[in-house]
Amino acid sequence: MNTEYFKNLGRTEEGYAEIQHTSGSVFLIGDSICMGYQPFVKENLQKKYDVVYPNENCRNSQYIITSLNRWVHEFKEPQDVKLVSFNCGHWDVAHWNRDDDSLTSVAEYQKNIKRIIRQLKKVFPKAIILFFTTSPMSPNPNINHINYRSNKEIEVYNEAAVLEAIGENVYVADMYEFMKDWDETNFIDYVHLTMDANRVLGKFVTKKILSLLEG
Repeated sequence: MNTEYFKNLGRTEEGYAEIQHTSGSVFLIGDSICMGYQPFVKENLQKKYDVVYPNENCRNSQYIITSLNRWVHEFKEPQDVKLVSFNCGHWDVAHWNRDDDSLTSVAEYQKNIKRIIRQLKKVFPKAIILFFTTSPMSPNPNINHINYRSNKEIEVYNEAAVLEAIGENVYVADMYEFMKDWDETNFIDYVHLTMDANRVLGKFVTKKILSLLEG
């Protein structure tokens, strides 16, 4: 049993009675990029909001769709969640094991973004929904990764996702635009960030969240 997962979500293995996240919660859903900045967002907001996130990589759009029902049951009162942010894309865009095709086609990804948004609205009926675009790759041209993806591809997927998010009347924050000029010193590999870079990204995310919650 992963006790750390329960610990992070404020519950024990015995059940839901001791859940602490009943109001004033901000729920962060995302891939390993999100995992990098989550602790800093939690630290930045700790005096105002209870920042909650699954203690796992939320991977791709399909995984979020199939996992959301499990995650929502960690909340005693889902209707009291104030804001839900989500991002997914790197796993979807990636050419796993150097396959010719991305894991998820652009059309499938766009459809999945719509499904995620509609599910979030259903299970968190009072929450503000915030979508973050997928971040860019390291500009280091010497990195050769087995699950490659290009910034040009990411831009296409981001454009499709943003159109869907706007169509569903949810907020969008352009993480790609914020990071597009970062040099390779901000990256520890082909896509993941240094601690300092994650801290900067955490400030960006925090600012976006506060702008929606407090104006």
